[in-house]
This record gives sequence, C-alpha cells and structure tokens, in this order.
Amino acid sequence: MEMLEILNDIYANPAKVGARDLVDWFMTNGGKEPRRRYQAEVVNHFCHSSELQELQSNSSNLSSRRSCLIDDRTSNGIVSTTLGQQKPLTSHEMFNRLVEKRFHEPPSNGGPKKPNTDRRLVFIMNPDSHALVSVMATAPRYQKNALIHFLYSYIASQPYIGVLSKPQGLVTYELSFHLPFYSWKLTQHEPREIRLRRDGSPLRKVQDMSCLRGNSPTTPAMDYLCQAQIAVCITPIGEGIWTGYCFVDTYFQSKDERQCIEDYCDRGMQLDPFTTGKHDAELPILDPDDYFLTSLECQLLVFKDEWMNTAQRFKQRVETYVDGFEFALASKESQQPLAWLRHARRKLTELVVCLETTIDCWDNLTYPDHMQTRYGRQSMVSIEQTFAEVRNCLKELYNIRTLCDEHERTLNLHNIDEQYRISRMQAQVAESTQVLSCFLLYVVSPITLAAAILSMQEEAIPDFLGPTKLSFFLLTPMLILLVSLVARLAQHWVKVQLYMSHPGNLVQARKRDVNIGIV
Repeated sequence: MEMLEILNDIYANPAKVGARDLVDWFMTNGGKEPRRRYQAEVVNHFCHSSELQELQSNSSNLSSRRSCLIDDRTSNGIVSTTLGQQKPLTSHEMFNRLVEKRFHEPPSNGGPKKPNTDRRLVFIMNPDSHALVSVMATAPRYQKNALIHFLYSYIASQPYIGVLSKPQGLVTYELSFHLPFYSWKLTQHEPREIRLRRDGSPLRKVQDMSCLRGNSPTTPAMDYLCQAQIAVCITPIGEGIWTGYCFVDTYFQSKDERQCIEDYCDRGMQLDPFTTGKHDAELPILDPDDYFLTSLECQLLVFKDEWMNTAQRFKQRVETYVDGFEFALASKESQQPLAWLRHARRKLTELVVCLETTIDCWDNLTYPDHMQTRYGRQSMVSIEQTFAEVRNCLKELYNIRTLCDEHERTLNLHNIDEQYRISRMQAQVAESTQVLSCFLLYVVSPITLAAAILSMQEEAIPDFLGPTKLSFFLLTPMLILLVSLVARLAQHWVKVQLYMSHPGNLVQARKRDVNIGIV
C-alpha cells in the first residue's frame, strides 16, 4: 500500500465493518483484541453505532449546536498555510469535513496539486455521542490505537498524562492528557448535563451539595458539584504530519460566563482553542511536542483554578457548619450530623482520589529525549509550578477531611458523655422507684390490707380480732412480716425449688462454697 493510501485509509470504513457494531469494531481493533472488551462496553454505553447512519443522512436527531472547530493547515515544517475557513461546525458538518481526503496525488494533467492537510486540529466542546462516532468513523488506521485509549479515558473520566513512544502502526509516538476535575457552582439553576448514556444516566454527574450549608442557607442559590474533564491527544507520524484532538466540558458554566465555539473565531482573529485562546491560531506551533506541552500548560491553568475554587468552597461550607454546630441540639437529633459527616467525607474522598491520581500521572511521566528542547523545558517548568499549586490544593482537601474527622470524634465524645449522663439519671430514677416500691409493698400495702380486713362486717372478722385500734396495731406488723416473708420466698424461689427436688445438692453446694471460702 502506498503512503498516500495509508494516510487516507479510514480504519472503520463501513465497507469493512459491514453489519457489525461500529463502536465494538473500533474499540476492539476489529475484534482482534478482545481484552479491550471492557473499554468497548464503556464507550458503547454512551455511543451508538446507529448514529453513523444519522450522520450520513443528516437526521433530525442530530443536534443543531455548533460545538466543533477544525483547523487544517498545510505545512513544510517551517511555514504553514491555513486551509479553508475556520468556523463553528455542527456534528454533521464536522463529519463531512473529516470524511474528506487529507492527502492528494499530483493531477495527471500536470495542473496544480490540491494542498495536503499536514496538520489538523479537531476541537469539540461538550462532545456528544454523534461527535464521538464521527471521530471513530473517520479516523485513519494509524490513529486507531491512540484514539481507542483516548475515547475510553474521556468517557470513563479517567486521569492520564503520558507519552507512548513506540505504539503499533505508523504513528511513531502518541501524546495525550486527561484532566478530570470537579467544578463547584453556586447558582439558582441546576447545571444540566444533556449528554445521556443508554440507561438515561448523564455522562457527567451533577451533585447537589446544598446539604453542607445546613438548614438555613443565607442565599437562594444552591451548591452543585459538577464533574468535568479536559482531554487532548496528539498523533504525529513524522515529517510535519500530525493530528490533534481536544475535548472540553463546559456544560456546567452559567449562561453569562459559558464559553462558546464562536469565542475562538468571531472576533477578527483566530484563537487557538487547544491553548484556551492564549495563542494566535495564525501563528501556529508546528512542532507536535511543543504544541502538546503548550496545550497542557494552558489547560492545566483551567484545571487548577477549578480545583482551587472547589476546595475553597468546600472548606467554607465545612468550617461554617463545624463552627456553628450546637451540641445541645445534636443530642436530640444525633442522626442528622452523622449523615452530614458521612456525606461530606464521601465526597471529599472522591475528590481526593481524583486529584491525587491525576498528580501521580504527572509525577510518573517520563520525558522522552525529543521533548527536551529549550521550548519544552520552559513549558515543563511552568507546568511543574502549576502542579505545585495543585498539590497545595490536594493538601487543602486533606485538611478539610481531617476537620471532618475531628468533628466526628468530638461528636462521638459528646454522645458518650450524653449517654453516660442519661444512664446516671436512669439509675437514680430506678433507685428512687425501687425505694418507693419497697415502701408501698412493705408499709402501705400491709396497712391498707389491715384497714380493709377490720372494715369488713363484724361477722366476717375472725373472733380473735375485733374492729378496734388494738387489733389494727397488732394486725399491721403481722401483715408486714407476712409480706416480707412472701417477698423473700419469691426472691429465692429457684433455690427453694432446687431444695424441694434435690435437697442433697443444695447442701453439697453450700459445703463447696464454704470450702472455697476457706481456701
């Protein structure tokens, strides 16, 4: 196969895939790598193979949102020229653009050759399933390995920063990073994630965190924790030919601050979306290594700011709750603060794991020799400085979790003291009740019984008694003694039964107790 054919060869060509599932075919390398099945299942849970037909037919199910941008350039490695107009595209328009051939042969009649697309940048804001299917259905064969990992990591929200130096295929190396984060939003309207999986669940989670503010929020706005991700993949194949993909989640931003695709191309100058608009697209960085590090440097600032805002908001909510906590009320409703602590700690652990794993990806990154340029070293210094701030943010999350743990210990000690106090009160009440019961049983009851006996008719009273005061004073002590004997008998009834049934056993038991006492 000639070089041009290799460069233009679409891997998931419908003629090759046939009736098989496009997503499964692409993610398992045409069924040759079943070990990737778990990745295929994750992607297939969001993307649908039938959406390829919808893209081809421009179905009414396609979104009319212009969320895509393609920057094509022809380059000789030093000078580049833009190809076509850089404008916002829908998923259908992006599909038609990507399906076109990038590389062309000289015309046989000797006419001017159509310029090749040596460098292509594909930027998608909040990519939906149609946009991702467009990428799979138009990707050349030499990009498949890089895109399999890239698509899976984006959909699964997995952190990653890496350079794969010797992948399979024509690509000499791959560069990609995934920066997942959680954005804390204080707003009256819940951020909506309209990208849904097959089971109806959103691609990114939006969690209501207003419970951390207690029962009396000071503002009508609500707290939401929104999951998001920034992902970039660069696939160079040498001689100035390379492709870049950038997926950015912005759905959580409010309408007045939300980025839109027009921000990069409708202000009289073309801005580079991979670098968050900090670089002029008309003055491109043509080296893929430098461009990767520049993209990471710029996107990392967004990543850092979102994490710092989230940590600060979380800290404010926890400190406000802990400082204003009333232990007197906690004893009456002990389950509520425990539920608050469990919720706060569970979310903190989720944030810590996400941020900690992302930092580990950078710490474990090995820099290839071809990235050790002057420009590359400058970018790495800036990236390392940003990661130093990110590590401080991680420490802040640890401190918040420690504050929750200390509050839980204090609450537990308070509950123990409260239970001890209640137990003492119950013991005192029980002791008072026992004294009163004994008084009623041994004093009041005999007196009442004696009075009742002597108040009967004379013929019903025994002859040796009479309805006189002397009889009352004699009968009352006798009844007190009788009640005491009955109570004593009831108290030791088990021993009485044992003696009645086996009198010898009780005597032997007493002798044994006496012998033990002597020893």
